Amino acid sequence: HLENLAKRLNIDVTFTGFLDVTSTREIIKSSHLFVMTSKREGFPYTFVESMHLNTPFISTDISDIKKFISQKFIFQDEVELKKKIVFIKNNYNTILKEFDEIFKITKKEFSLENMVRRTIEVYEKL
Repeated sequence: HLENLAKRLNIDVTFTGFLDVTSTREIIKSSHLFVMTSKREGFPYTFVESMHLNTPFISTDISDIKKFISQKFIFQDEVELKKKIVFIKNNYNTILKEFDEIFKITKKEFSLENMVRRTIEVYEKL
């Protein structure tokens, strides 16, 4: 389905299968958009990676993703996905500006220091 959608939208899509961390980061960093199509997922670490690499992210409504990206970047089905991809493609510079604040917030929230601090707080409560 996604390959056909990509062809109809005239966009390049990479389906890689398993990759090592370095290769994954290189692909995310060189991409204009990360699309998460999972129906069920714990909080996706790929979102954190994308934010740290300044790559906009759209997703199905999984986990706590709405805490970080607005409904504008969440889709329910292939029809919505297509609309969002076309919108982003046609308004890419505006989307990057919108994501600037999301990049900053998530980089702070998911910094190594902040995550270590929060983990220690959990242990201290025990």
